[in-house]
Amino acid sequence: MRDPRAGDARAISRIPPLPIATVPRYHSHPNHEGSSVVAQGLLDRLKALFDGDPGVRRVADDPALSAELLLLFRMILADGEANAAELKAFRRLCTEQFGIPAESLDGVIEFLRDFGYETTGSQALSVFRELPVERRRALVRHMGLLAKADRHLAEREMRLLARALEVLGLQPTDAAPAVG
Repeated sequence: MRDPRAGDARAISRIPPLPIATVPRYHSHPNHEGSSVVAQGLLDRLKALFDGDPGVRRVADDPALSAELLLLFRMILADGEANAAELKAFRRLCTEQFGIPAESLDGVIEFLRDFGYETTGSQALSVFRELPVERRRALVRHMGLLAKADRHLAEREMRLLARALEVLGLQPTDAAPAVG
């Protein structure tokens, strides 16, 4: 028995093809110098909408950066709360040290929340084991900076930092801010 919801293939094949609409091309005109800039900005925003935020994409495409930001975010949450001082320090690190645009940070944090469900702290730290010692030191310095951002060093923050030092083969002095 034929399914009454199924269409008749012969009837569908007799439908003429729809004309393809042509999109007009806009060219910059000497009298409209700013219009190409505006159009490019619009295209960039549309591309970001369809391709995703470039800051989030940068983090997602760099395993070491993803791992570091995840560990830093976990340091913020180690004492059981994410306070304003720690989040401000995290955002400053992201923009100043990692070059992530400020407007991308909410998306990056959302990415880290999703990524964090699939990644343990040990897995994130393992990304750093083979990196140069200065890169490993930078990670633990950043972790220490966030741990102290709220002017209170909680026991769980100290344990997380101690675990990072152990796994990365570093000493407590390596977590001290660089002088110079």
